[in-house]
Amino acid sequence: SFDEAKAVADRAQKWLIVNIQSHEQFASHQLNRDTWSNEIVLSMVKASFIFWQAYSKSDMGSKFCTFYKIDHDSELPVTAVLDPLTGRKVWSKHGFVDAETLVEDLASFTESTPRDGASPLKKHNRGGPETTITTAATALEDPTVMTEEEQMARAIAQSLEQTSSGVAMTKEEHTSVAMSQQPAPPLREVVERVVVADPLPPEPSESESGSIVSVMIRMPDGSRFKRRFLPSHKTRHLFQFTSESTDLKPCSFRLLTQFPRRVLDPESASTLQESGLTSKQEALFVEL
Repeated sequence: SFDEAKAVADRAQKWLIVNIQSHEQFASHQLNRDTWSNEIVLSMVKASFIFWQAYSKSDMGSKFCTFYKIDHDSELPVTAVLDPLTGRKVWSKHGFVDAETLVEDLASFTESTPRDGASPLKKHNRGGPETTITTAATALEDPTVMTEEEQMARAIAQSLEQTSSGVAMTKEEHTSVAMSQQPAPPLREVVERVVVADPLPPEPSESESGSIVSVMIRMPDGSRFKRRFLPSHKTRHLFQFTSESTDLKPCSFRLLTQFPRRVLDPESASTLQESGLTSKQEALFVEL
């Protein structure tokens, strides 16, 4: 039941994510087919949320809609994040939400627990379903509307606080530095050397044997581009692809995973598989 889900989330110190669906709305079927089955969404929900789903005409679903004032005709399906202790709704969106948008919207919840208080990044409608977000400090006030550029800037600022400002060296490089007592080469020199020495391999076809990793890279301005890679391709090929797809020099940006948030190493000889980028769909974003 809803109360049991709240109790479980409270004990686990996780957010409660609720999805109320309607048999009559195709968007509900889209959510199940495209969003809740997405590997990145599944990983995020498993790590940071307790998930509760019900149909609006069920007893518990109807009570939820009544209590949270959700219109059965115009606001279903609805996806919401609740504080399990107070029951307060801190984020919600009506209609179909694609996996990429959901991951972006819920990323801030993965960085705190309900007892810490949440800092969702935005209340912003990009022409799609209506989104509502509040924070622990402004629960009784109107949420602040943030543009996509402001949201991305805040995400970048948060990532800078959580990650090292330097680029990690490999074990071999650490050994070399220790033996020579010389500092590691500058990032610009390292990246340019790697790019010249290891060009981007051809893009695999969709029918190619073996697992295909489809990587979506999001720029700070909201633009995005995709490419297929093999698990055996190198992590640094992602930097080469980004550089060739934009006007950015390889040494002028960083690539970060969205969940869990971490900085990729532009000079790493590791493969995508060794770096944990093994899902059919992977999302990265560029930090300038």
